[in-house]
Amino acid sequence: PFVLLMPLLAISYIFVFRSFVKCNVIKLCGLPVIMSLTYIAVVLIFVPYLNEKKSFKPFCSKLDEILAVREKPIYAFQPDEVVRAVVPFYTGHKLISVNSLEEAKSLQYSDDVLILIMYKHKNMSNYNSLKAIFPYVILSKPIGKRRSLKLLSNHGKKG
Repeated sequence: PFVLLMPLLAISYIFVFRSFVKCNVIKLCGLPVIMSLTYIAVVLIFVPYLNEKKSFKPFCSKLDEILAVREKPIYAFQPDEVVRAVVPFYTGHKLISVNSLEEAKSLQYSDDVLILIMYKHKNMSNYNSLKAIFPYVILSKPIGKRRSLKLLSNHGKKG
């Protein structure tokens, strides 16, 4: 919404400047002020609220606190580009991609494997298949309304 307000704000300032140049009187002087205050309110109030609801930062800070994460590699099941970029950025830990269920099954016999999955309501079959291999949910955080990021393990909470 604040992106849409920028052209309206610019247009209102252009009209005020134009009316001043033509008549030496400022008409509609309150409109740019109202538009500016609306823009500032949207930027200061609504944008931080939306960023908080869709941010990966709270999940990544909790992920970084887990002692096992610092000692073990973190796997990610079919990560999208956002997960591949944001998680290493906030945690400093590189993700190892797991692209198929066969690769995930080969990891299940390793000692205390941690795997990230982006749980989407549309794609529950992958999560259900992976949940059978890695039954323990160590950490879960909703990211927006229709998805959440989960950290799964094959040996529960250790460390």
